[in-house]
Amino acid sequence: MKFAALFGCSILLAAPGVAEVAVTLPKDATPPQMLAASELVSYLSKIYPDERFTTAAGTSAAAVVEFVYKPGSAEGYEIRRTTRGAVIASGPRGALPAVYALLEKLGCGFYLSSETLPPPRRGGISFEDWELHDEPVFADRIVFDWHNFLSSASTWEFEDWQSYIDHSARMRFNGLMVHAYGNNPMFTFQFGGKQKPIGYLATTRAGRDWGTQHVNDVRRLIGGDHFSDPVFGASIAKVPEPERVPAARALMQRVFDHAASRGLGITFALDVDTLSANPQELIAALSPSARITSGNYHLANPDTPEGYAYYRAQVEQLFAAYPQITRLAIWFRNNATPWTEIKLDEFPPSWKGEFSGEPVDASMFAIGKLVTVYGRALKETGHANVALAAGSWRLTFLKSADRYLPREAELMPLDWSTVFDTAAGQRALREVRSGRRLIPIVWAHHDDRTYIGRPYTPYVNFSSLVQSAGGSGFGIIHWTTRPLDLYFKSTVTQAWQATVNQPLETTCDEMALRLFGAPGREKGRDYLFSFVTEGPMFGRETTDQFMDIPLADPAAHIQRSRARLALLDQIPAGPLRDYFRHYESFLLAFFETQIAFERATAALKAGDYTKLRTELAATHPEDVIRKYVLAAKTGGPTGGEKAIVVSLNLRWLPYFVSLRQAAGLEPVRYLAGKVEVEPLAQGAGHNTFHVDEEGRMWKVVDPATLKPPVRMGTIMGHQLEPGWYTVNGAPPRESREGHVELALTGHPAQIVITRVPAP
Repeated sequence: MKFAALFGCSILLAAPGVAEVAVTLPKDATPPQMLAASELVSYLSKIYPDERFTTAAGTSAAAVVEFVYKPGSAEGYEIRRTTRGAVIASGPRGALPAVYALLEKLGCGFYLSSETLPPPRRGGISFEDWELHDEPVFADRIVFDWHNFLSSASTWEFEDWQSYIDHSARMRFNGLMVHAYGNNPMFTFQFGGKQKPIGYLATTRAGRDWGTQHVNDVRRLIGGDHFSDPVFGASIAKVPEPERVPAARALMQRVFDHAASRGLGITFALDVDTLSANPQELIAALSPSARITSGNYHLANPDTPEGYAYYRAQVEQLFAAYPQITRLAIWFRNNATPWTEIKLDEFPPSWKGEFSGEPVDASMFAIGKLVTVYGRALKETGHANVALAAGSWRLTFLKSADRYLPREAELMPLDWSTVFDTAAGQRALREVRSGRRLIPIVWAHHDDRTYIGRPYTPYVNFSSLVQSAGGSGFGIIHWTTRPLDLYFKSTVTQAWQATVNQPLETTCDEMALRLFGAPGREKGRDYLFSFVTEGPMFGRETTDQFMDIPLADPAAHIQRSRARLALLDQIPAGPLRDYFRHYESFLLAFFETQIAFERATAALKAGDYTKLRTELAATHPEDVIRKYVLAAKTGGPTGGEKAIVVSLNLRWLPYFVSLRQAAGLEPVRYLAGKVEVEPLAQGAGHNTFHVDEEGRMWKVVDPATLKPPVRMGTIMGHQLEPGWYTVNGAPPRESREGHVELALTGHPAQIVITRVPAP
């Protein structure tokens, strides 16, 4: 086989027992090749601290490591020893995966939220371990952090993105995907002289997407020393109003540039079916013949010249902002939007003549028209090399989408119901029979009720499942990063030929060696396997309330958590062992306190206030949050963990405070103030809190909403115990039906309702 040298690495013996390693690159080296050389030098310098690694060219090398071109698989590679050192042969995009695979074989550990190094190797560099070859099973291996929550990429700074991209590349993922709701300021467009309205990247002061709560100063929350600013959120979300779009665009341009420099493709998922993605004021400017009516809304008809111009403008402006995009994914829901609720009798006459399916398929026919027009706009604006895709939630839309969407469009279904490995899930995926590319996206955790705790257990025989479903690649959706590392590691490891379908216990064993060292390997393996298969998953980020259903099997989880803690106690102390120990302590404390909360809630529902007070005495939510903070501080905290601290303070703790108020254990506190809203927000959060300097929680209310007669109970709507209360120190009055009627004069700045003895 003939090889064309890309870059070489020469080992020069500078002195007995000391080697100087010089890496040379040709003048036409590509950025990924230069990065591969840089990464090799950087990590080998850490693994072999007694050696000297440089990028300076050397002469009369005693040993040589040479990078050469290998025809065939784009990311395939082969590393073999030679009499003078080693040869690394790789395809056009295989240099980076080759280096990272080699470094892992030498003992490095690459994970989504961190990395580890092996103990230093003394006595000179050796090439004994430099024998491996591999290529990916799938061309697409995508990481997908969803924009919407405070604990997601919505609050990341560039440094967070940089770390995320670097870690993903080192794990040998090759694609970055982002999704933009219609209100996301990272993308807007102009048409007809008007600008599409945008919303906010949520912070604790502005923006309300998906249950975002507001507070005056996050530094006053439990764990507030995480924060240096009263407002938690991305810096681009705190700029003056006119700068929101330019700031968001500038950040994402840097993000996409960095991802491209690491060899990652860029998939941009663009919402097209919601009201915020179809701004009525822009569409109203179209002539009636270019509009479609869907219920109470107007949509641009993509089959008309004016309608096409409307969609083409979006594509032109999207790629002017982000020329790095390599795949445009048209994103839609399966109900409750103007496009997905369109009826057959609302079709333009020409569509009625084309459509021949069942009425239930009418909306997918319409979505097919949308996907087609975006594909046409890609080609006609000079972006024919950009892949066209379409995606939505669940798997049930695939059969209809395969029928009505243009053949060049790839399908990217989000497995919202987590049925990927079931017979029903596999059947739904196999309904895609047209031969188009299918890239299922699996979930590392779920925003609805399995958000924290462990990640989902990685699929057994993952590559075989993707292949049997006809998949050509995969993605992983998530929001937080830690402690999801094992899910990502197992999944991507299974997607390479040399480790295809690697058993979970093997990945746990390898990860334990790197996280806990040889002395902690056996117990660490058992701990990781137990954690990822039996640990609890709970909580949601999509509403005002973190816990809205009872815990599942709490007694068993408490027992298992104690057993896992016992395993961790047998592992030598260290930052990573300590992180898991603190995290398990949090899980245990959360379950113990939440069980007592559920009993207290049941007592309140039964009207047994004596039992309510007894059960509340067994709850310690503030201490639970402190345990989470301690875990987050160990090796962190990540941006997602900071947001979970906020979430526990504002979406979990207030319900304990409210029960205490119902039981008369502390006053009810309301503060008059402004309650921000975001008209374009989806699943908008409703609550605004004020935490004073003593750490007391007040609920902020808009005085304009307090219209007589004003009846108020606890801050989260629990019923007050029957009895007597004083309001702002006024004469006592008796509660009625769990509330106190307020005889307010003017607009008081504060309302404090305190239980008092009967007069």
